[in-house]
Amino acid sequence: MTKWLSGVIPVIAAGSLAQAGTTGDDWLTLDEEIDRLASSSAVQTPGPSIGALIRPLFIMDDGETDVAPDVSGFDLEQADIWAEGSLGNTDWRISTDLESGDAFLQDAYAIVGIAEQVGLTFGQYQNPMLHSGRLDPEQQMLIARTRISQFFDSFDQGAMVDIGAGQFGGYFSVQNGVDGVENTHSYMARLELLLNQTINVRNWAKRVSVQPPDGGMVIGVFHYEDDAASDVQFNGADFAASFNNWRLEAEVVDFDIDLPGADGSTPWDIGGQFMLNQNFDIAARYEDSDDELTDTSNMTVGLDYYPGDPSVYWSVEVDLVDSEDEDIDGEVFRVGLTVGGSRTRP
Repeated sequence: MTKWLSGVIPVIAAGSLAQAGTTGDDWLTLDEEIDRLASSSAVQTPGPSIGALIRPLFIMDDGETDVAPDVSGFDLEQADIWAEGSLGNTDWRISTDLESGDAFLQDAYAIVGIAEQVGLTFGQYQNPMLHSGRLDPEQQMLIARTRISQFFDSFDQGAMVDIGAGQFGGYFSVQNGVDGVENTHSYMARLELLLNQTINVRNWAKRVSVQPPDGGMVIGVFHYEDDAASDVQFNGADFAASFNNWRLEAEVVDFDIDLPGADGSTPWDIGGQFMLNQNFDIAARYEDSDDELTDTSNMTVGLDYYPGDPSVYWSVEVDLVDSEDEDIDGEVFRVGLTVGGSRTRP
């Protein structure tokens, strides 16, 4: 019995004693009114949403040396469980990753609506520096993230202000950084322009986790640094677009290293996906590490098959790695199954 009903029943009972002559039609009308109010109350205070994402894999890695021999076997790319909800003007989310056999906490944050166009994220989260890093696993073009986004794929405690104005968005984050709870921190700033779409600041976690809508484009620039390594900074830009059956993504990061004997690098990548029909899509991505030591690049091609429900699909892909380092050089073949989703969708 709801709290509202517990309070209203004594009132109804008192009314019935005062008006012993109430007709059957009156009682029917009263019952309908109670049902309507109870239904309205349930809609206004919905419970949390929960879900899971499972991505098992079969992998074959064609190694070239004794140090990196041929391997094949089964693995879990994701085994995530999550819950999220709203309390007044505050949204919350918590998620955990179980792929290693132990529970690893990922998200644990609240998003407070400070103003119509300003939100505050407080807790543990993955900062939205890269568009590719913000995509949920089931929405990536290929099974594996880009090498650049893998480098920044981590969760940390901190606070972030999220600002939106029409087609412009900004994110300004302060987190603990690589040394944890110390007197040094990491800082991230991202500015982005959304073409042919508008920004809904409330619950940025839902907004940034989806690819641009048909005809939409995102252009972003970003900066990242950590006080624990004050001589190292990261600056870059990315681009994402979706139109008709095509989807494109590109990113570049300048690793600015101001240390004796150390040179920076500017890795970049570009990828595209094309939907053949409602059951199949194909994707390809080229990545260049811009690393003078190994001169590594790789080309990945993949095919997705959707037998019915879009939240269940199979993936097959080949990753061709070309490097002067024989331990890196080789081919990787993957077969994956994706079941579920990482969050509720707006």
